[in-house]
Amino acid sequence: MDPKAIRKELRKGKSESLHRRRLIALLSAAGAVNHSLVSLYQMGVIQKLPDLPGAAFDANKVSASKSAYKFGIPDGPLGLGMYAANVILASAKGSHRTGRSPWFDFLLAGAVVASVGGTLDYLYGMFSGKKKASPYCLASAALNFAMLPPAIREAQESYALMRGDNYNAGYTSRHPATTPAQVHLANIPNKSHGEAKPKPAGA
Repeated sequence: MDPKAIRKELRKGKSESLHRRRLIALLSAAGAVNHSLVSLYQMGVIQKLPDLPGAAFDANKVSASKSAYKFGIPDGPLGLGMYAANVILASAKGSHRTGRSPWFDFLLAGAVVASVGGTLDYLYGMFSGKKKASPYCLASAALNFAMLPPAIREAQESYALMRGDNYNAGYTSRHPATTPAQVHLANIPNKSHGEAKPKPAGA
C-alpha cells in the first residue's frame, strides 16, 4: 500500500468510478449533518428541532417517538454511523489502480441497499403509524435513494472486472504501476518456465 499514491488518486483522479464514489460521499456528508441535528435532539442536547410549517409535519414528534428508540439506541446516531461507513467504504484504498479491492465496492453497495431498505420501512411506519412526517426523515430518504444508482453501478463494474478472464493480468495491463513495488515488478522480465536459454554462437 502506498499512501502517497492513494492520496494523489483520491484528490486528483478523474475516473468515472471516483466521480460516482465522490457523489456518494457528498450525499452521505449531507445525510450526516441532517442526522447530527436529530441525534442532538434525541439525546436532549437541543430541546426542539426546526420544523416545516403545515399540519403534515411534526419533526419533534416523529424523532421522539417510541419506534425511534426501539433498538436501544436512537435512530439518529445509527443513521449517522451508516453515513460515516459509506464515506469510509467509498474512499478506501483510492481506486483499483492504487490497490482498491472490488470487495469495497460490494460492501458499499450493500450498505446503501441496506439504508434504502431501512428507509422504506421507516417511511411506512412514519406515515401509517404516526400520521405525521419529519422533513429530516424525508431528506434522508431522498439522499439514500440518490446514492443507490451510483453504488449499484460501482458494484456491477467491479463484478465484471472480477469475472474477466485472467483477472490479474488484465488488471495489470489496464492500470499502470503506481507504487515502488509495482514499478520494480513491472521491470522484471516475464519468462516462462519452459523457455530455453539462448545457445552460445557456434554451439
